[in-house]
Amino acid sequence: MRRSVYLRDSLQTIEQTENRLVLHERPHYLIAILFVGLSVLTLGLAARGRVKSEREQIVVPFSVCAFFPSFALFSSTESTISIHSGSDVLDVKWKLGPFVFAKRYPVEEISRVFEWKTRKGNALRLQLSTGREKSLTLFTEYSHLSDQARLLNRLIMDAQNTPPQK
Repeated sequence: MRRSVYLRDSLQTIEQTENRLVLHERPHYLIAILFVGLSVLTLGLAARGRVKSEREQIVVPFSVCAFFPSFALFSSTESTISIHSGSDVLDVKWKLGPFVFAKRYPVEEISRVFEWKTRKGNALRLQLSTGREKSLTLFTEYSHLSDQARLLNRLIMDAQNTPPQK
């Protein structure tokens, strides 16, 4: 039997009340530093090779070097998932340094939230009423998320069954 090793036990619960749930996914700064280091190392090797070789032979190292910063940016992104049973949306926010990106999912368009199981770990996914699925967590490394999925589903159902506020 294969035993999986998870980097984290679960999402961090920032707020949990009868009517509100806020989950926080922390960034991976150590992994980001690793990718920055790999980028600098690759750039250094490419620059050193540029002096000794032809232009065509250094295209690959510079191309590889361009990918590492994007992995570093992704690793240093944090996310927040929140819902209030009185509201009509599920909010997902991603923060990358001073930049904040947000996505709002109207509760009437949500079928369910479920725990997506992979070989690496688990993640939270959202199934829309159209059948499309969207990731709520950035990383798939959690040991279990069934409690968070159940709480999100309960609050979504409460919001769907609550008449709109005026």
